Amino acid sequence: MAKDEELKNWEDPIVAEVRAIRDANSHKFNYDLKAIFQDLIDKQKEHQALGWEYVRLPAKRIKPKISSINV
Repeated sequence: MAKDEELKNWEDPIVAEVRAIRDANSHKFNYDLKAIFQDLIDKQKEHQALGWEYVRLPAKRIKPKISSINV
């Protein structure tokens, strides 16, 4: 039982750090998704101007699961 309790309360420090950074960034834009997205686009353009390369991968098609129930 103690092991289950340990796992339940365990927190990954890297995940916690990423979440804290994400929350701080969201707070900076008053949790406005459009503003957050625009900031990401602006940063991407700045990086591209500095020579960073962005790779666009083709979309993956997901086959729908076929139900065993005949309709």
